[in-house]
Amino acid sequence: MRAPAWGGAPVPASDAEARGRLVDAARSCFERFGFEKTGLSDVAAEAGVTRRTVYRYFGNTDELMRAAFALVAGGIVDRMVAHVRGFDDPGDRIIEAMLFLRREIPADPHLGPLFSPGRDAMQDRSMWSAVATEVSHGALRAVAEAGPNGHWAPLSEEELDDLVELILRLLQSFLTDPGPRPRSDAELRAFLRRWLLPAIEFRGA
Repeated sequence: MRAPAWGGAPVPASDAEARGRLVDAARSCFERFGFEKTGLSDVAAEAGVTRRTVYRYFGNTDELMRAAFALVAGGIVDRMVAHVRGFDDPGDRIIEAMLFLRREIPADPHLGPLFSPGRDAMQDRSMWSAVATEVSHGALRAVAEAGPNGHWAPLSEEELDDLVELILRLLQSFLTDPGPRPRSDAELRAFLRRWLLPAIEFRGA
């Protein structure tokens, strides 16, 4: 006898609800098997549907996995935002956000393996894009807000997009290749203050 669709749960009332259930199923599979060992068949079985049903709502496996991984990444982003809001100056927020993510991503069971030192980042480009998208859709906007003691003019949308790209590229580099002399938090903080902040403040010149 064929198993009931959607694991016997009520049929989703909309495409959005169906997609949400499939993303939740993928996230559950990440928890159980790890990202690299999760396949489309695992997600379909977790959701109680066929592979064909999954493809009805997601064009391909990568689209589904990126959506689920962005949801997983959201937790670390929320913690980062809460952390940096304790700093008024936008420069401090940016630096502390980078330090926070450099500490927390390697310790995260889902994100850490994707950015371990020596790993070929290009093979994980789609997952990095999911993380980058999640960060840029709110986290760095909170980071870059000028606090009451901030000394920068508000960033335009174009400047913010450029800043997001710069920070994410730097962060990816620090995570995947710590260099010949890995820096402590204090050393990296000083390094970024010396070289990154002047470059950002120079943006309008």
